[in-house]
Amino acid sequence: MPFKKNSFDIIISNSTLDNMPSRNVDKALKEMHRVLAKSGILLLTLDNAENPFYSFFYFISKKFGLVPFYQDKCYKRKEIIKLLDRNNFKLLNFDSLIHIITPANFIIKSIEHFDSNLANHIAKFFIGLENLLSNKHIKFKFGWFIVAIARKK
Repeated sequence: MPFKKNSFDIIISNSTLDNMPSRNVDKALKEMHRVLAKSGILLLTLDNAENPFYSFFYFISKKFGLVPFYQDKCYKRKEIIKLLDRNNFKLLNFDSLIHIITPANFIIKSIEHFDSNLANHIAKFFIGLENLLSNKHIKFKFGWFIVAIARKK
């Protein structure tokens, strides 16, 4: 990156590392480490391999070329810890991002053209379902992304 060492207090990597070849991830993290300030924070979101549904759709979309961008790997928390540790980051926290189930977006948008009231009820149903699935005991099984917050060692 064309930035000086210790240039940034925070780096946000929103699902970028999982969209590059795995062999380049350590190099990218080393470069983020270089440009991050001494007490800087790294916020990563990575595709969640702990969600069996996401992993299945990820496999299908890669196999049949259903997404318009490169996808290489989904990650589990254990893998993220190893990545961060070997690149001199200390993990501070994990979380999981829950998104409306992908087919739900298509369903709601399709129905909205014919019946906006029904589409609104369906959207509320899916939002309620997301709230239920974000329970701390099961959220990593249903989140589309794992969020890792780390500090430069």
